[in-house]
Amino acid sequence: MRKLITLVIVIVLIVLGKKGYSYVKKYRHSKRIKVGVDGVSFPKLKLTNLIGEIATSIKLNIGNFSPSKFEVQQISIDVFDKKGNLIASPQNPLREPISIEPSQNNIFPLTYMLSSQQLKQIIRQAGGVANVGANYLTQGNYGIPLLLKGFVVAEGLKVDINEKITV
Repeated sequence: MRKLITLVIVIVLIVLGKKGYSYVKKYRHSKRIKVGVDGVSFPKLKLTNLIGEIATSIKLNIGNFSPSKFEVQQISIDVFDKKGNLIASPQNPLREPISIEPSQNNIFPLTYMLSSQQLKQIIRQAGGVANVGANYLTQGNYGIPLLLKGFVVAEGLKVDINEKITV
């Protein structure tokens, strides 16, 4: 009887050890997931933008540089101005988990809606209409600094995002 109990305990320990090792391995491999901004689609500013909402899109690049396959369950990235005030939250949440194969980059488009009040606020912080217009004419972008903060959850492991961009 003791031999049977010992055998059952050994089998349970082997199974739990194997599961534990797979979790540790996934955790180590999650450090190789890199998240960055691949591009920003900011609409051309017009006077009509100061009245209604404008839609902007951010292409999020999630690179899996590990030998493990991951499933992304949640993406939550908010846009803040340079003072730290919340400007926008994503409009299209992730409805189903998405698989990321090993050694693969994936691009996820996130859509944001900016109200006219928030647009005026970030233009003011960038130096005003004249400065933003001059930046657009000389550099091709508006020179509006934004901060992306949030996280990506893959297989229960959280990858934080804190990235500054200029549109």
